[in-house]
Amino acid sequence: MQVSDSIQILSIILEAVIAVFGVLIAVMKKKWSGWFITITFALFAVFDIVRMMQSGLSPGVQAFLLLLACISMLCATWLIWKEH
Repeated sequence: MQVSDSIQILSIILEAVIAVFGVLIAVMKKKWSGWFITITFALFAVFDIVRMMQSGLSPGVQAFLLLLACISMLCATWLIWKEH
């Protein structure tokens, strides 16, 4: 296993952990921003898994996943901004 593969796996694990924290923020703190954080990092994890497995997923679909993740994080940051 190459170092880049190990880094990719670590990145996916961290993305999953952040997604779990997003759920905790949403459920325990009752913050909608938590759901958007969860969506963002779940999409990042899916994107990384697809790339790592060299799936036949088209570049357009991959780009759309990243766009959705960015829109989700934009919503999360907007909600956090409005709270303060």
